[in-house]
Amino acid sequence: MSGAEAMGPSAPPFRRDCTGGPFRPWPARPVRMAAVAGMLALLLGVIGFLSLHVMGRIDALATARSDNVQWTYSAVRVELVELHSALLRAEHEGLPLDEVRRRFDILYNRADIATSGGIYAAMIAQAGLEPEAAHIRAVLDGAIPLIDGPDAALAAALPALRARIGGLAGPFRALAMGGVDLMAAEADRQRGAVVDLLSRLAAVTSGLVVLLLGALWVLGRLNRDMGERTRALQMTTSRLCATVGSAIDAVIVADTEGRILDFNPAAEEIFGYRRDEVLGRPMDEMIVPAHARPALRAGMERFRETGQLRRFAEGRVEMEARRRNGEVFPAEVSVSTAESESGVILVSFLRDISARKAAEAELMRARDEALAGERAKATLLAVMSHEMRTPLNGLLGTMELMRDTGLDRVQREHLAIMESAGRLLLHHVNDVLDLAHLDSGQAAARAERFDLSALLEETVSMHRALAAVNDNRLVLEPGAGLGPVTGDAPRLRQVLVNLVGNALKFTRGGRVTVRAARAGDRVEIAVEDTGRGIPAEDRVRIFDEFYTGDPTYGREAGGTGLGLAITARLVRLMGGEIAVDSRPGAGSVFTLRLPLPVAAGDAPALAPEAEDAPGAAAPLNLLLVEDNRVNRRVARAMLEKLGHRVTEAEDGLEGVEMAFHGAYDAILMDVSMPRLDGVEATRRIRLGGRSRHARIIGLTAHALPEEVARFRAAGMDAVGCKPVSRAQLRGLLADTPAPDLERAGDRAAARA
Repeated sequence: MSGAEAMGPSAPPFRRDCTGGPFRPWPARPVRMAAVAGMLALLLGVIGFLSLHVMGRIDALATARSDNVQWTYSAVRVELVELHSALLRAEHEGLPLDEVRRRFDILYNRADIATSGGIYAAMIAQAGLEPEAAHIRAVLDGAIPLIDGPDAALAAALPALRARIGGLAGPFRALAMGGVDLMAAEADRQRGAVVDLLSRLAAVTSGLVVLLLGALWVLGRLNRDMGERTRALQMTTSRLCATVGSAIDAVIVADTEGRILDFNPAAEEIFGYRRDEVLGRPMDEMIVPAHARPALRAGMERFRETGQLRRFAEGRVEMEARRRNGEVFPAEVSVSTAESESGVILVSFLRDISARKAAEAELMRARDEALAGERAKATLLAVMSHEMRTPLNGLLGTMELMRDTGLDRVQREHLAIMESAGRLLLHHVNDVLDLAHLDSGQAAARAERFDLSALLEETVSMHRALAAVNDNRLVLEPGAGLGPVTGDAPRLRQVLVNLVGNALKFTRGGRVTVRAARAGDRVEIAVEDTGRGIPAEDRVRIFDEFYTGDPTYGREAGGTGLGLAITARLVRLMGGEIAVDSRPGAGSVFTLRLPLPVAAGDAPALAPEAEDAPGAAAPLNLLLVEDNRVNRRVARAMLEKLGHRVTEAEDGLEGVEMAFHGAYDAILMDVSMPRLDGVEATRRIRLGGRSRHARIIGLTAHALPEEVARFRAAGMDAVGCKPVSRAQLRGLLADTPAPDLERAGDRAAARA
């Protein structure tokens, strides 16, 4: 390869080494798994939070605060009884007052806790027992001076103190009962909260179970999908490996440094290397010719910098590659990129096109030979046309001049025979040239307005004398709508002349009928005869070139076998079709169907071919350049009979010199001449001289249209085809201006 440049779209990532490496499945898309995992984590967090909350509630319940309250108030009441007993024993039994004081202190402390402690104060406030608590604190606070006072005072106040202390039993009992009721209610509320938490925990746990079941179902689906995808990928990879392995094109995989990563069997066959010999080796050293390596390295460097390989952006590229034995061969290469686990890789598909290039070279050689053959054919036709038309020009021209001399009846009959033979020979030459013109592919149908009825009548009229020769009747049966039409009149005339002429040639003492009728935009023309007919085996080849039907020496009618072939081609050129129907011994019918739409208005008259066609208004001063003495003499005699003055030049050089020094109204220029041909002579005359603006008329036997176009491009105003007649010369000179000074000056100014 001569360079690695721009690439098309990236290829799919490679996931398996087709040489036997481990299979690596595609990574699953993590979206659904992440969602399931997130929901599971959330539910687990909620369950954990609720569990901790329930445990806290249970711990709170485990502290049995209601039991504590009941125990505290029971202890207070016990201490109240103990103090009351101590007071009574001190009063009646002489119990030491210190024992009274100790019991008072114990009661005071427990009462202080039971009325002012944190949970007890809130409970007393919630139960509405603040008056009882205040009464208890007031009584106990009122006894403090006695308890802390002298023994005598305390002893004296024992009855009263005992009475006041005894009165606290009711308030303490109220506090105990209210606390127990309040604690029972709180315990019920706490148990309800725990039940609610447990219900929530059960619901969340049920949701977690459901979610876990759903997750298991999703994981099962994912596992099944992943299995199917893995199997499909394995099958795709297997097919890909089989395709690459059996491909007739070389497949070469390389990294961005140009090192070969893979080399398929076709590459081994094309390049002559084993796979293990090239893996890891630089691609340019192994398969690229030396002269192409700098371009490849530059392309790889550009790819590493820009990520683009411009040369391959359009697809396949032709370049050169090198085999192991050093042979350089033409290859067709396409390159694309792909993603791999190690980064971007380059995948090249290479095809050895040596055989195709050889075939193309052979086709080019065959084409050149065919073109050379066509040129040789055209040259042969031009030469044969010239060599045949030149003597015909002398023969037919001389015979035309002889008609103007005093001839007796026998001489005129002989002259007519000679003219007929010459015209027949000219017809054969024209058939060959017409066929060459149609084969060239340069012929095109014209679309001009003409009178179809007049053309049919003219064709029939010109063949009436030929019909009388074989005692035939020639009849025209025109239909409606055959007036002005649009089409190719000259070619239609040629087709009709061929068909009518053939019908008369193969009919003896019979009838030839020309019928025409319109069908929409198409016209159907039938030429029917009562002749000998055409056998079925010949009808399929009747339009073939050079087919004459009866090739024996004893055939009744002659011909080259080109007339019907040319007719069929002309009909197709005009967009029509031709068919033949015949029975041996019963005659034949040739039917034309041509697109000839009706033309609006009157059609122009058909070009006259009569001998008395109009000529120049006044005698002209003419220069006749012709190398053939006979043709020069015949042409001069015809021109002088038309009333013109003629000066002769024997070749192109002489003609150029005479045109430079003399002023001529028109120059009749032969094309094929020794020393200097008529084309070059025309170019030189147009460069300068007294006759550089004269009308130049080419006279040639080179009748092919491409030749005529070349003559006009050289500077000729008109081209006449040999053999020439007086009528043709009159028509060619018809557009030559009269030789007066004013019009000559106008012509010079126009040409300048």
